[in-house]
Amino acid sequence: MPRLNHRSVVAAVIAASGLVVSSCSSVQQNFESRPFEKTTSAIPTAINQARSENLNRFVDDAYPNRVQVIAEDFGLETVREFFRQSRTLIVVENRDGAIARGASIGIAQYAPVVIYDRSVHGEIRQLIEDLRVERVLTVGKVGIADSTGAFEVFNDPGTDQALADFTAHEFEQIEVSDPANLVHALSQLTPGGKQEVVATWDPLETREHDPLPAVYAQSRRDKEMAPVMVATNESPAISVANATAFGAKVRVMPETDLTSNFESLAMVAGLADGPLIAFGRQFGTSREFSHKIRVAELSAQRAENTTVSKSKNTKS
Repeated sequence: MPRLNHRSVVAAVIAASGLVVSSCSSVQQNFESRPFEKTTSAIPTAINQARSENLNRFVDDAYPNRVQVIAEDFGLETVREFFRQSRTLIVVENRDGAIARGASIGIAQYAPVVIYDRSVHGEIRQLIEDLRVERVLTVGKVGIADSTGAFEVFNDPGTDQALADFTAHEFEQIEVSDPANLVHALSQLTPGGKQEVVATWDPLETREHDPLPAVYAQSRRDKEMAPVMVATNESPAISVANATAFGAKVRVMPETDLTSNFESLAMVAGLADGPLIAFGRQFGTSREFSHKIRVAELSAQRAENTTVSKSKNTKS
């Protein structure tokens, strides 16, 4: 059956937390038509300004001065990068609708998310053990059956009421109609906020259900000292979801050609030696991305110096 938007007032008792939800109705917005913040608060106008802003950040000592490119597709590497322990793990079907839904829940509850594939079944089971997971939420069709035991497994029925059961909050729906905007939409979600990104081209099935267990709310892990993290619309959405659930703000570049796009360069200027994390194969290897940053910075600096010199000559 198609996804329903409940408009009536529904009471939901969350058994695990004792919290009561007064309503699970959703307010809809369209991502493509809504005003949303830039990935950086203001684009620097000069290369030195961009360098200064990127370097004058407090970054946790846990992140060494290096450039790291994470290109893995299922989210396993980003979960291990950002989460040492988690009471909840969200495992989603490999389709955009399930990724958007699971990512939204994970970001709201600061919980890690991975994509299920038979090829990584064993790695997911090992991740559950290593993170000391108590509850596994599956979204869509996933090859992990509902169960209770060392850890509990339960499936998302896809309704607004289920979100209320999971989190004790009502969610605002943000509809995305263009698959190319999914990464950017997820990057705009507020960690710990209550917004659901809905991939309208890939609607999930829903079903009636009894009250569901809570997806444990956890604290943000980044301590507001995460390194700069960058992606493009070609990046794995699951990587951006885990970085955001960690608490970081991922900067989405218009493109990876830093010499032709100053906005992209400004996001990473001064960080050729890190600390910097990039998501996706389009960035190349860590060494290649570092080299691209150095070359683009040198080109931008020369262009600015030439402009300043011409301006001085004109005035004289």
